[in-house]
Amino acid sequence: MLHEHQTEQHFPFEDAQTLLRAYPGIYELLRTHMDERRFQKDHPVFFHGDAAHSFWYVVQGWVKLARQTPDGKETVVALCTEGDLLSDCALFENSNYNTNANVISETAILGVIPAVQLRRILNEHADIAKQFMQLMQHNAQRTQLNFEHLQTMSAAQRLGCFIMRLCDRQNKGPETIYIPVEKHILANHLGMKAETLSRSQQQLRDIGVYINGNEVRIDKIESLLNFVCVSCSDQGQCTVEQKLCAHSSSCKMR
Repeated sequence: MLHEHQTEQHFPFEDAQTLLRAYPGIYELLRTHMDERRFQKDHPVFFHGDAAHSFWYVVQGWVKLARQTPDGKETVVALCTEGDLLSDCALFENSNYNTNANVISETAILGVIPAVQLRRILNEHADIAKQFMQLMQHNAQRTQLNFEHLQTMSAAQRLGCFIMRLCDRQNKGPETIYIPVEKHILANHLGMKAETLSRSQQQLRDIGVYINGNEVRIDKIESLLNFVCVSCSDQGQCTVEQKLCAHSSSCKMR
């Protein structure tokens, strides 16, 4: 079930900082076949359990993917922004959405392609289908790493890791970035309570990371990397770590 939205005429992929640029076949497929839809804050995109008739991609804004128990407890599975795929389950016939998807930014622009059309294209183009499989593997590895971090990282380290990845996604390097996500939603996603998130923000000040509302200023990226990455099994192999370290003349890869 979809709610009211505004359909637009063109799809500005050049504005999306996206992992998909590493997958030219997927990029071209989406650029050619997707339509745009604009949603306002709090509008549902799809519901857990509904038939996955459409494949969604975030062009602009933020979308929360979450699951909810019958007694109302919610788990934020992912916070998706520019370049993220929302519904890879639509790649498979007779599948259902496995989360709720809700817009959490003031507005969001999403790309959408009918699942039937997408599957037909993939059946006809094995090279693009292979790229989708590689992308799904990447996302699965990211999910495994997130689970590891719940066990190995402190709350402040998990917040620091989220900030590092957003630096990379916003293509900012070690400077000022923005997290336009409400505190309780971000805390849920990172596996902590809102008050723990506040304490974690204070801890990060000690290493030169200053959070004021939605704005984050990072004085020394190497201090953040040293604080976070020591508790991650991907240390030295993480592409985010490598790219951020390259922005700093005093940062040396381990």
